[in-house]
Amino acid sequence: MNILDTIKGNSDQLNVADVIGGEKMITIEGINLTADVKQPWNVFFYGGTVPWKPSLNMRRIIIKLWGEDYQTWAGRVVNLYVDPDVDYGKQKGVGGLRINALSHIDCVKKLKLPVRRGIQKEYTINPIQLNQEI
Repeated sequence: MNILDTIKGNSDQLNVADVIGGEKMITIEGINLTADVKQPWNVFFYGGTVPWKPSLNMRRIIIKLWGEDYQTWAGRVVNLYVDPDVDYGKQKGVGGLRINALSHIDCVKKLKLPVRRGIQKEYTINPIQLNQEI
């Protein structure tokens, strides 16, 4: 038994509490699209027991930087971090998982995305260099 398994919450998705140390690098195994309007992606990753369900802006980042063909994303890497300033509805500062780095991009990318009506936030996404065996 893995000691980390003893502190996982009972949930159907990867949560802030599951990201020990504030960051988690995941390698995508596959994506399932669902009919759930608020959380339409189940991102399965190697070593994970539950999927990551990215928020709307995290989905926008991935599509803008990797394109729309999600079937090519297997094996790509995402670095997630805990952003303590994320609000959920009327609850302030509940925290949320955000992307700060992706593989398969060639340089630092800055994207301005809407947070709410009339307010945008700039996200900085760093490249992850994968070790290539020759």
